[in-house]
Amino acid sequence: MNRIRLGILGGTFNPVHNGHLFIAKFCLEHLHLDKLLFIPSAKPPHKNSEIAEFHHRYNMLKLALSNSNITKFEVSDLENKISHRVTEGTDKNLNSLNSMSLSFCGKPSYSVITLQELHKRYPNAYLFFIIGQDNVEELLTWYHYQDLFKLATIVVVSRKVDKRALQNLDYLDKLNFLEMPLIDISSSDIRDKIKKGENVVNVLPKMVYNYIKINKLYL
Repeated sequence: MNRIRLGILGGTFNPVHNGHLFIAKFCLEHLHLDKLLFIPSAKPPHKNSEIAEFHHRYNMLKLALSNSNITKFEVSDLENKISHRVTEGTDKNLNSLNSMSLSFCGKPSYSVITLQELHKRYPNAYLFFIIGQDNVEELLTWYHYQDLFKLATIVVVSRKVDKRALQNLDYLDKLNFLEMPLIDISSSDIRDKIKKGENVVNVLPKMVYNYIKINKLYL
């Protein structure tokens, strides 16, 4: 059986915007992926109220992808389910560890656990875990970060890669850098503009823009 190439793009997607879709399309093409999963994070309880509830962010992703006409894109609620499973006590020791994760919900759910679960669901897949360059130096603080390299190919998307600044990282040779054009869009800027009543229609998928208006998000 041929093994599929599966991309994983995690984040809060608060909200999902055209920049996220551009990154996904770029990775789909340049990594020759058979499928790309968007995995929205659960709501971190320690963050501020600007993070919309999971169901809103999940719904916005579904709307954005339904309008993209790319059948290789898919939204998964896996990370949210894992978060609740951890909260219910599947691993009580995780909460005491200093780590970055795809998200938190009550207790943290870690990227390595998400990748392990994906291997169970897609046993014949090569996994490509997509992160930004701002995550590179944080990797060593992630829970069992060494296992990430065993579970997936780590792809770092960045406008310009300066490996000289990362020479001290012992895992630099395990990272795969993918240079891409600058995307001058951020979810935080979009939220600020919505709060100020400024126009954001050009940086959001139309159905996402309408969803935000109807549900009065980020006001």
